[in-house]
Amino acid sequence: MSFESVISRMQSKSEQIKRDMLKVLQIEVKKSINLNFASQGRPVKWRKKAKPDGRAILTGRTGRLQRTINVEIDYGNNSIKMGSNLPYAKIHQEGGVINMPARKMRLRTKRSGQSVFASKRHKATRETTARAYKINIDPRPFLTIPQGDFPRIVNNLKRVV
Repeated sequence: MSFESVISRMQSKSEQIKRDMLKVLQIEVKKSINLNFASQGRPVKWRKKAKPDGRAILTGRTGRLQRTINVEIDYGNNSIKMGSNLPYAKIHQEGGVINMPARKMRLRTKRSGQSVFASKRHKATRETTARAYKINIDPRPFLTIPQGDFPRIVNNLKRVV
């Protein structure tokens, strides 16, 4: 066996090991993110909802944010990219302020006297203007890997080598 063939085989093996490690990393990162949702914040719990409704924080009725998180391997840069393409994912991750402008609303009155939103087709409506307001969104970082997960990730990476 020539020296060049040995070097070639070693390079081939090292590329395979890199691919396998990135695959393990991808799985472990996804697992950590899912644990963040299950724990409702790790290592620090997320701040409670302003209006509790009995559902988990950031999960809502559908769990769409958690389902749309992608963890992709970039073999060219030997890295992993994670994120969500939902427009509200960034503000939940980093926090911020949403400015709601003043707008017109249609209201109707129920028999009980309660005012509720009305559709355009409803006959007995009155139009009113809602004032502008701000919504403060607390940061709830769900795309983090807590240091407590590092030993598990390292142990699984050691199995590849």
